[in-house]
Amino acid sequence: MIHQGLEFHGIDFVDEINDSGGWHLRRLPPEVHRHLNPGAKFQYLTPAGAEIRFVPTGKGSVKLTLSSLDAEPVQVSILWGGFAELESFTIETEPTVIKLTLPERFSAVTGEARASMSFCPRVCRVVLPTFGKVAFHKAEGDFRLPLQEEKPQRRAIFYGTSITHGASATRPYLAWASLLSRWLGMDCLNYGTAGSCHIEPEMSDFIAGRSDWDLAVFCISVNLVGDFKPAHLFAERTRYLLGTCLAAHPKKPIVAFSPLPWWPDFCPGSEDYKALCDQYRTVLQSIGEELTSPNLHIFHGPDLLRDVTGLTTDLLHPSDLGMIEIAKRLEEKLRLLV
Repeated sequence: MIHQGLEFHGIDFVDEINDSGGWHLRRLPPEVHRHLNPGAKFQYLTPAGAEIRFVPTGKGSVKLTLSSLDAEPVQVSILWGGFAELESFTIETEPTVIKLTLPERFSAVTGEARASMSFCPRVCRVVLPTFGKVAFHKAEGDFRLPLQEEKPQRRAIFYGTSITHGASATRPYLAWASLLSRWLGMDCLNYGTAGSCHIEPEMSDFIAGRSDWDLAVFCISVNLVGDFKPAHLFAERTRYLLGTCLAAHPKKPIVAFSPLPWWPDFCPGSEDYKALCDQYRTVLQSIGEELTSPNLHIFHGPDLLRDVTGLTTDLLHPSDLGMIEIAKRLEEKLRLLV
């Protein structure tokens, strides 16, 4: 989305806030948002690492004014191309100005170093938080939109649970979806939804109806297991998701993987959850065999996180180490496909 001369990557709708003069940055358009479960309706109001992008054109700073729409401040991270600034910015509940200045050396990066980068290092990427609602107010200074050749030429779209959303990664760009996109030289469109990935048909239609992605990756769905939804519901919704995407994009790689390792897999006393989760894993494999498309790739979740110490202490969400392992194992499987 383009708004006030800036690129809002991963944002599909800006909702004007009349009493503050700002715009709430939202990941889904209202016509999709209204059909989802209450948890997803809430989570799609959060940015999940969506980005505000621009290229400075003057020697001075570009000033962005943002605010947190929650009761607490939020943090935003800064990338220049693929280079991370060490410090993040705290965005308060009152409009907060952040000043962004192109690092002096970045304007001179050329040759083989520049050729190896998916993003030009002159592109400022203001990475919004994983959670917390954010408003944009205004931009000041000399800047322009990034050119297409200054960004990755291909995009990957992701849908899944909190693990896809980016929960427990210390920075949004360390979530497995962001890491995988980076290592594949692709841009990341993240539609993870914490605690609420219910695979509604409206969400499937939204993903299938987009023409701006080259790879789709679905992490489905420990949320339905956690809510103890029957395997036949998972089968019905997953078959629709994969079938609809394959019909709309028959030549594009579509990837789905079953729930990653979590506490019922190795903690006594949780046999009901383990049995249901194993059913989901079997169902997903069966759907892959049923659909018989050479561009559909089904992976067994436990194969992607073999070191369970890559989980945090809740034994559900991966730490940065777990995120790296998931992304690396997927990259190895997908490198030749994209």
